[in-house]
Amino acid sequence: MAEMLKKEDYNKLKKVANSNNFSLEELTYIYGKESSFGTDLNRKGSSYHGSFQFGKDAIKTLNEAGFSFTLKDAKEDLPKSAQAYIHMTKINNQKFDEFKRQYGIAEGELADYSSTTKNYLLHQQGASGLASILKTISQGVNEQSPQGNYETTRIGLLDIETGERGPVVRKGSTTRNKMIENLTKEQKNYFINTTKTVPEASRYFIQSVDDQLNVVKSKVENNLRKYEKDNDDVGFFFPDNNFISEDIPV
Repeated sequence: MAEMLKKEDYNKLKKVANSNNFSLEELTYIYGKESSFGTDLNRKGSSYHGSFQFGKDAIKTLNEAGFSFTLKDAKEDLPKSAQAYIHMTKINNQKFDEFKRQYGIAEGELADYSSTTKNYLLHQQGASGLASILKTISQGVNEQSPQGNYETTRIGLLDIETGERGPVVRKGSTTRNKMIENLTKEQKNYFINTTKTVPEASRYFIQSVDDQLNVVKSKVENNLRKYEKDNDDVGFFFPDNNFISEDIPV
């Protein structure tokens, strides 16, 4: 059976993970989810590119934060793309904390999910996008909106003249469409035709993304175990610097 993850790519990702004290498993799962382990780098009609599917806005954000990264890097350089994902994850988490404050929400809906799922949702939806999804859940349903509402409002933009912050409205269609476009055909059908309220649909979306990542995990976990074992075996037979203790007779 063909390997889902190439050994060469595994070694590149492991080096990046180790040097950045980051999860190798997360890098592997996102690599698999975003580009099918490098076999689908440039999807037709998509404005996102490369092994971790970066777009122009994310590339701009990375450069503004001091991480030099180009569209060419995104398309051709797996190690640098993995580093970019790590840097973008840190940026997104910082922004997410601010958006949660502006929306007046916590992230309790994510409590049952791994940090990998949270980070991937941030990578996919952006910090403001994920915060707005959580807001659609927390605002629930009421007499005025018996099914809930995808439109969300946060306290955000600072008026320079008055020093006051005003409300920022995110269109409901934006939040809903961004969720739908990232679901499989089957999941999309359930989201549209089976869920009854906005909070239910948003919760279903988060669960669906987690399910997608678990599918990737199931496909690649044998590769990860095999490559890790291979590295352990090599390390046993070839110690660092081929050092032989003077206490051992030769």
